[in-house]
Amino acid sequence: MKRYILLLFIFSVVLTFPVFSVDIKLEMKVGSTYRYSFSTDCHRDLYFAENIERTNSQATDSIEIRPVAFKKGIYVIDIKTNQIVRRRFVSQSAGIIHAFCEDESILPLIFSLPEESWEVGKIKKAEKKFNLGNFPISLFWEGVLSHYDDKSRVSTIKLSGKAELPSDKVLLRKLVAKGSLQFDHQKGTFISGDWTVDYGLAFANKEIAVTRTLWKWRETWKTSFQLSDIKP
Repeated sequence: MKRYILLLFIFSVVLTFPVFSVDIKLEMKVGSTYRYSFSTDCHRDLYFAENIERTNSQATDSIEIRPVAFKKGIYVIDIKTNQIVRRRFVSQSAGIIHAFCEDESILPLIFSLPEESWEVGKIKKAEKKFNLGNFPISLFWEGVLSHYDDKSRVSTIKLSGKAELPSDKVLLRKLVAKGSLQFDHQKGTFISGDWTVDYGLAFANKEIAVTRTLWKWRETWKTSFQLSDIKP
């Protein structure tokens, strides 16, 4: 099952003086292997009439990313997980440009960093539109450089966002996300991060004068990752 890294989004304000800026872009070493560990925690609630059903699940995994080529700001990388290797073309702003044998409309929704420099406390906004089947979807992102450690050369980016999903008076959908990323400028890649994606679905029965909610579904995914090692 694909990992759709939805979203990454931000709302945080940090006031610092003097104002300075940093560039956050991938500068991975071609031929090296970057190994990451992942953990996920999923919580699901189903509300029906007076009943509530709750389920929880946890999982851990690892992923290996190996840049095999780099030219004109574009990386060719192999992503290995569960003994399956997928090849991707990725920009230095971390956006997936192309994947072999996959429809570009269903590529993982990865937060693509702005190409211009980041200033501490200054919010950056982005919007991504795509089609999910016959439904147009809009994703709204906000990101802010909340902290930069000059000694370790690590930037912390906070993210927040939401998606406009198809809804009407009978079927209501909502998706919001928030989290943070840590980028190591010396390693040229992200070293850790965590985010929460909250999805809600409600089904109502429209009567003559009122609309009554019949059932509600809520699913919350909490995901974190850590860079384990780089070889060679």
